[in-house]
Amino acid sequence: MPRYTLTISPDYVKDWGVNDAIRELLQNAIDQESLDNDNAKSIDYDNNSLIIANRNSVLEKSTLLLGGGTKDGSSTIGQFGEGYKVALLVLLREGYTIQIRNYKAGELWIPKIVNSRVYNSQVLAIDTMEYHFETIPTNSLEIIINGIDNAEEILQDIWLDFSSSYENIRSHKADIILDETYKGNLYIRGLKVAHIDKLSYGYNFDVNVLKIGRDRNIVSGYDLQTELGHVWGKIPQEYAELAIKLFQDKAYDIEYCSHWKMDTAIKEAIVEEYGDKTVITYESDKKAIEDTFGEVKNTVIVPEGIRDVVYANYKQNTGVYIEKKTSKQLLVEFKERWDNIMEAEMLEDLDNLIEVM
Repeated sequence: MPRYTLTISPDYVKDWGVNDAIRELLQNAIDQESLDNDNAKSIDYDNNSLIIANRNSVLEKSTLLLGGGTKDGSSTIGQFGEGYKVALLVLLREGYTIQIRNYKAGELWIPKIVNSRVYNSQVLAIDTMEYHFETIPTNSLEIIINGIDNAEEILQDIWLDFSSSYENIRSHKADIILDETYKGNLYIRGLKVAHIDKLSYGYNFDVNVLKIGRDRNIVSGYDLQTELGHVWGKIPQEYAELAIKLFQDKAYDIEYCSHWKMDTAIKEAIVEEYGDKTVITYESDKKAIEDTFGEVKNTVIVPEGIRDVVYANYKQNTGVYIEKKTSKQLLVEFKERWDNIMEAEMLEDLDNLIEVM
């Protein structure tokens, strides 16, 4: 029985749990199917096991190398790279047993955590043996996790398509998930990568839109908000009122939805809602407008995204441009307002700051 010893310690990726491991194996199965429509995935479970399989896949021994695998980096979330070895390690660490029925190779693989004399430590190892199957199987590769009694609950948590139905809106490279159950959940092609409490909705992004780390759950807040700006800026016209509501709530989801990211439909909806009003971002802006145009009425404070759309529309139709104050102008106004109560040293520092701006 050949044994392949991998230099992966059981202490590796301590923050991974069972859900992370199963998500990784499921990602591999989904990716295999995406590369070949005839290589359909299948998921089966009962009260003691979970089987993740593909119809035509095979595990080559080269995939046991760290850095080896079948990734092509194009339209897939993750294939048989480092992740599947880490997933096996985590499941073993959590006390489950695993069989990999590698039918096309005529082999049965048994992952184990073993003591290594070479490294004087425990490591991940794969025992392989020739195996002659009595009947031709439906699937050529099956990963069987034994001892797992809550597979349905785990799949419900990590896999969006496991749910029977959910209401969503298709927008720019992502679906906006309207069901309250999924609020804050972030998916990439149906697989959960994060939960962010600040989000007002759930989102299912296409592959290669968001940058994620090896752990599949490291998403840059800046990248996320930038992409959400495109998602909401290009929302279908019939749902524009949802975007306006997010603007009004100053929601995290729409914070980076600037004027230039918006399609005409949402701009028109904003102008229809606010075009007859004097929009300002801060109460202090009202004075600046009155200094230029005289007394104004029907003033409403709005987020910058709405203000910029209304200002752009006003400029386009009147030729007038309302200039936003610079940081230097705001500091000068601050000094003029509060210099009577500021100490001399503070005033000097403020003057120096204004001078260099």
